[in-house]
This record gives sequence, structure tokens and C-alpha cells, in this order.
Amino acid sequence: MEKYQNFVGIKVRNNSLLNKQIIDKIQGFHSMSITIEIDYSRCTGCKKCVETCDYGTLEWFEEQPIVANPISCSYCLKCTLNCPVNAITVKK
Repeated sequence: MEKYQNFVGIKVRNNSLLNKQIIDKIQGFHSMSITIEIDYSRCTGCKKCVETCDYGTLEWFEEQPIVANPISCSYCLKCTLNCPVNAITVKK
């Protein structure tokens, strides 16, 4: 029976040089350090950041956006680009 590992929904066979390279790239992507800051003194509560986040990184909680799943951030910057008051900063 062959052994497989799952990474982000990708099933790869163990002991393959190509698969090792794929695994290294996936693990490197997920170990990338991203910092997401919300300036609540600027936030107007428009929800545009939460609505445009395709990765579930931001969620609406108690009348304000929160960083609920920072590891899911893809660094697409949609949240910062759609914030009309520039209340969100995303840094690598």
C-alpha cells in the first residue's frame, strides 16, 4: 500500500523527488509570515474588507472586522484595496 500525504487538498505520493519539491513549496507558502492590522479608530464598519476577502481571513464579529484566520491570508490585498478609509495594513 502506498503512503500519501495531504497538503491543502493536494494528495502526493511519498518518496518522489518531484513530490518533495511540491511539498517544500507548499510548506514554504504556509510558513510565510503575514501580519494583518486593523486600525479600529479609522474603521467605519462598512464590511467591504470582510465581503471582498475570498479566503475567510477576515470575519465580522460584534460590529467590527476581526482577523479570524490569519494563516489563510493569500496576500492578495483585496481587503486593503477595498477599504475606503485605509484602516487595514497587510505586511509580509
